[in-house]
Amino acid sequence: MTYEEAIDYLLHKAWMPKTLRFYRMEKLMDLMDHPYREYKTVHVSGTNGKGSVVMYMSSILGESGYSWGYNISPHIEHWRERIVVNSEEIPEEDLADVISYVAQYVEKVGKLLGEEPTLFEIMTSAALEYLKRRGVDFGVIEVGIEGKYDATNIINPELSILVSLDLDHLKTLGGSIQNIAREARYVFRRGVPYGVVGPLRKGAHKFVRYRLSNLRIPTLWYGKDFYVKNVKDVSLDGTVFDLYLDGRVYKDVKTSLIGLHQTVNGAVAFAGAYMLSDRYKEITEDSIRRGLSKAFHKGRFEVISRSPLVIMDGAHNPHGMKALTSTLKKLGLTDFTVVFGVLGDKNVDEIVSLLSPYAKRWILVTPPSKRALPAQQLKKRLEELGINNVVINEDKESVIREIADEDKILFAGSLYMVGDWRPHVVKAFKK
Repeated sequence: MTYEEAIDYLLHKAWMPKTLRFYRMEKLMDLMDHPYREYKTVHVSGTNGKGSVVMYMSSILGESGYSWGYNISPHIEHWRERIVVNSEEIPEEDLADVISYVAQYVEKVGKLLGEEPTLFEIMTSAALEYLKRRGVDFGVIEVGIEGKYDATNIINPELSILVSLDLDHLKTLGGSIQNIAREARYVFRRGVPYGVVGPLRKGAHKFVRYRLSNLRIPTLWYGKDFYVKNVKDVSLDGTVFDLYLDGRVYKDVKTSLIGLHQTVNGAVAFAGAYMLSDRYKEITEDSIRRGLSKAFHKGRFEVISRSPLVIMDGAHNPHGMKALTSTLKKLGLTDFTVVFGVLGDKNVDEIVSLLSPYAKRWILVTPPSKRALPAQQLKKRLEELGINNVVINEDKESVIREIADEDKILFAGSLYMVGDWRPHVVKAFKK
């Protein structure tokens, strides 16, 4: 396979089963001889913040002297972003080779079970195999959709982290916070040495606590065992806070990622690394601090330019939009020209209502996804909410010319939209 053929192959596997089941992934891993057993893993789950925590944990492991790789989804600009080893995205030829390797077993699974693995199962398997080939010490693995049958649950992690829990994946996981919690708690499984639980929406705690109690996994809970004690600074240079953890206050913890919400994400990652340090002594307070201060996460409150101020943020649900707008408020930033596109299966009215106080005008686009809400329908929704300074412009060059003289520009609403626009925005504004 060439790289282009590998991507075409993946796109042809983009189907969603009527019911989520685990047998395809189990059979695929049996045939591939369970590559994830060749290295240690950290498993990261949650409605929001899990991508940031993956970046923090990877950076901390690197600063502690370990080789590492991660697997995330979706990608922002290209497929290679999903599999990264020691800060290097998987090369095109390596991605083609590992997809070609997995494909032979995908066909065998199809013949054995009458049903081939899904796109996510194939990509997860490719990532697990590639991390084995690269001989990493640790793999940091992000879940896809929370739940018992998520493909990433095949791993046997050293540490499981539930970063947060809110109302996302409603249709898939059952439509209530209780049902989502029942599914998301399966990131904690028998034999996992350590757990960390971040802030959970009301109604979720008892389901997660019940499982952890039954499994007897030593766990740090946000709000009880660790919490952000004091936010000292939020700026375009990062975020600084004091952290209470296990009876001690850690002063002036700095994250490179920007925003009030990054204090919590940073605290969760600090707690996770603290738990790992019980077994892996190279992880120290100093290496944790360095790791938090050096992490990078594309498309998450990413400052492309300071003059003009251009920010890209993939906030795509109410929880993510609250994080974005609380950061804008803390920074004293408003009156943005907002380039905005959203998926139709999100709570569009709430997302727009949260963002509207920070927008002086809107340019609407359609994200490149089958689930996208067409810009024309989005415009109608905004007008129904009493927002009238709205135009539709799908032409990137035209939009960039139009906004070139603005002093504050925000791209938000969907990771798919941010990924589609980012190369053009970087080319136009990054100095």
